[in-house]
Amino acid sequence: MGEPVDTSAAGTLHIELGAHPGLLLRGGARLALPPRDALLLARLALDGPEARPVLAAWLWPQATPAGALANLRQRLKRLQDASGATLLVLDGAQVALAHGVGHDLQPAWAGADTPASWQALLPGLWPSGADEADGPAHAWLESARRFLRQRRRHFGAARVRLLEEAHDADAALPLA
Repeated sequence: MGEPVDTSAAGTLHIELGAHPGLLLRGGARLALPPRDALLLARLALDGPEARPVLAAWLWPQATPAGALANLRQRLKRLQDASGATLLVLDGAQVALAHGVGHDLQPAWAGADTPASWQALLPGLWPSGADEADGPAHAWLESARRFLRQRRRHFGAARVRLLEEAHDADAALPLA
């Protein structure tokens, strides 16, 4: 894939992947994200650029390849139009978030803990044990949730160790 598009508008977009998935738009407006849009943006945010046929088959495993690609094309256009800025980069057969689009999981990917207000990745989609939850998107979401829980525990334990080494038991105790 080529270098992502750098636009001043992209820096004003921020994806929220917690309890109420949404897209914060320029000027502070918020666009609620339907489940498939939230899943699509979560995957691009966490896994990076992806081939269109792979994303299409992942989101619509029951559809024909041509049907899944048509669904993906429509969904990408709707997301791009609704954002009012450059949200996605479509480079040949690849799809990626535009350079500068933020998301609320960036601290975890940058080697820092996720914000205290952030609880879980798309918790309203397919709660653990839901009967209707199957297929590749559900498997990916459960795997991403496990990874993020492990990462939170890791950073929490590291923070406690640092506070204990600094002899700051009062700050470490609530985190333990």
